[in-house]
Amino acid sequence: MLIAMALLAMVAGGAAALSRAGNLASQQSQRWDREGRVSRVAIQRIRESISRANGSNQFPGVVVMPTTHGSKSFPDRLVVWRCINDAAPRDPQVPYTDELLFYLADPLAPHRLIESRIVALVQPAPPLYDSSAWGTLLQSAATPNASAEWVELNDALRVVATNIGGQPVHLPALRFHPYYAPSDVEFDDYASNLVPWTELAWPLGRASTASGCRMANIDIELQLGGPLMPTPVVAVGAASATFQVTP
Repeated sequence: MLIAMALLAMVAGGAAALSRAGNLASQQSQRWDREGRVSRVAIQRIRESISRANGSNQFPGVVVMPTTHGSKSFPDRLVVWRCINDAAPRDPQVPYTDELLFYLADPLAPHRLIESRIVALVQPAPPLYDSSAWGTLLQSAATPNASAEWVELNDALRVVATNIGGQPVHLPALRFHPYYAPSDVEFDDYASNLVPWTELAWPLGRASTASGCRMANIDIELQLGGPLMPTPVVAVGAASATFQVTP
């Protein structure tokens, strides 16, 4: 009788353990599904902004601004020239600061992916080569205050803890990879009279001697993770913008 009771207890304990494991697996699966849907919505929002971007000779519609830690750079910040309500830009060549959308992780909580617009600052954006001015602008976009409007797109970005140059850093698993056609190198070749304007790598050959249609393409990758998600969920997407440029 005692042996039978012990066996029954073992069976009951095993069944309870299996039930708990099944519940945990179900909860994790539901979280993966939920975060997967949220990440797809976030990527779709970024893709829509990119596809509606303005562009010019001086600003190619969308620009990746890497975060730098020591000697290493991480392409985790995106700037999109998209005016409020898709209005026409004040200056067709140079965006104003309130016409820019910023996509980046919250530096104080890098698991949060945010969309930011600096609505209280209305002035021409700095030239792309002015990294110091852009650093100040990006810092303003990443600081929650009255001048910047924030939209949280996701709060479950995977965060990688590492050490760079002897300093601990926490990196969001967020990457933007740009591709332009024609490329900046090709425009430099044209400026140096090495390649004719019409022979640059125009998408679908859409160019004349007076203008050309340039394309900016951005590949997007983000990973979701956390204590309840030991296996990261990877979400990817891509979008492009086209705009007219002149010789």
